[in-house]
Amino acid sequence: MLRTLSVKTLLRTLLISSLSLLAVIAVVVWFAVGSISNAADDMGQGKDVVADILPPPLYVIEAELTVRMLEEASPTETAALLDKLTGLKKDYDERNRYWENSALDPEVRKSLLGAQKNAADEFWKLALGDFAVAVRQGDAALTRQVGAQLHGIYATHRAGVDATVKLAANYAENTLKTLHENSGSVRLVVLLLCGGGALSGLVFLSLVTMEILRRLGGEPLDMQE
Repeated sequence: MLRTLSVKTLLRTLLISSLSLLAVIAVVVWFAVGSISNAADDMGQGKDVVADILPPPLYVIEAELTVRMLEEASPTETAALLDKLTGLKKDYDERNRYWENSALDPEVRKSLLGAQKNAADEFWKLALGDFAVAVRQGDAALTRQVGAQLHGIYATHRAGVDATVKLAANYAENTLKTLHENSGSVRLVVLLLCGGGALSGLVFLSLVTMEILRRLGGEPLDMQE
């Protein structure tokens, strides 16, 4: 069958096959980039949902609420609440170790492990120290006195948390924006490469065809006739 095809037809078939393969690759890359971009959007939304409904261990609001409960708790309730404080402190330490060893944005890292953490560390030291002792001793007056100190430290911590949240939100937004921009750039590059490749292939095929026919003195099938 191939022997009945002219040189031009054979070369055109080769070009069409090559361009078709190039087009398939371009489409696959195009949709792959789009899929990555969509996955990034979904990931960001998922993290936002979790952040909205589940306070992280680094934010000691749950510990603050537990302290307030202990100020009003009966002797039969204190042991469980103190155990809860101990568990919250364990989670707090684990997450701090994680972020201390992570490759976090320097500005966000400075805020996360700076004033916010310093106030939280002070909060935990007092909560599991003098405050816990006062609670175990059943000294209601001292419990409220130390509790008032904890509420003040918490307010300082909360201000640091607000600053960190703002920085982290801006960082996430800028990262997502950069990802979308890179996705657009990759798609543009793919289109340019495919378009340039197709054009170059067409020009090259035309030149090769002309050169082959020149050397042969014409189309072989025409010469057979």
